[in-house]
Amino acid sequence: MYKPIIVIPFYNHFERFLSFYTSVERKGIPIVIINDGSDYGQGRKISELCKSRGFFYIENAENRGKGYSVISALNWAFDNGFSHALQIDADGQHCADDIDVFIKKSQENSDAIICGNPVYDDSAPKARLKGRGVTKFWVRLETGGVDIGDSLCGFRIYPLQRVKPLLNSLKFMRMGFDTESIVKFAWDGIGVINVSTKVIYPKDGLSHFRMIYDNLSLISLHTYLCCLSLVNLIGKVIRKCRIF
Repeated sequence: MYKPIIVIPFYNHFERFLSFYTSVERKGIPIVIINDGSDYGQGRKISELCKSRGFFYIENAENRGKGYSVISALNWAFDNGFSHALQIDADGQHCADDIDVFIKKSQENSDAIICGNPVYDDSAPKARLKGRGVTKFWVRLETGGVDIGDSLCGFRIYPLQRVKPLLNSLKFMRMGFDTESIVKFAWDGIGVINVSTKVIYPKDGLSHFRMIYDNLSLISLHTYLCCLSLVNLIGKVIRKCRIF
C-alpha cells in the first residue's frame, strides 16, 4: 500500500518555515519535523507548532547535520509503516505546489527515487549555479552516466523499502548527504526520475552553507565517490573475467 509521509529537516528556520508550512500542510499528507539541535528559542517554537498542528516531531539533542536528521526520519518512517518519504527543505526554497506532481510520479514508479530538477529564477546566486554544474559532471562520472538532474536538490521522494538497507552505508551527514545518497542508491540499481520544479532564493532566506568548509567537504565527497566507483568497476571486471 502506498503510504507517504513528508520529511522536513529543520535547523533555525522558524521564520521562513512559518511562511511555508501551510502550503505543505494543505496536501493532507502526514508530516514529520526533525529539529536538528536548533537554538533553544527556535527549538521551543517549532516543538510547540508541531504539537498544535499534529505534526510528528523528532529532536536531535545537538546539531548533527541534515543527513543524520533525514536518515533518522527515514528509519522512523519505515518503522512506523510508511512506504515513501518526501523530503523537502524547511527554508521555503522549494515549490510545495509540486508535491502533488512528485506523489503522482512516485505512485506510478513506486520503486524509483523521484528527484527534483531545479528551475531557477534570477534570485539564484551565479556561483551556486556554476557549482551545481560542476557537481552534475562528477555525479555523471561516478554513476556511469545515470541522468540525475541535480544531486544537490533536497526535494525528492524515497521508496523506503528500497533505500532502508542502504542507509548505514552513508558517511556524509551534512551538505554532502543529498549527493552521496542518490549516487549510492543509483549504484544499487534504484531508478531515478527527474521532475522539474521551481527553486527560489528568498532575500530573507537563511543559508547554512559554509563557503570554505562545505566546498572542501564536497571535494572530499567526490574524491571518495570516484575512488569507490573505480573500485566497484574493477570488481565488476574481475568478476566478469572469472566467468570466462
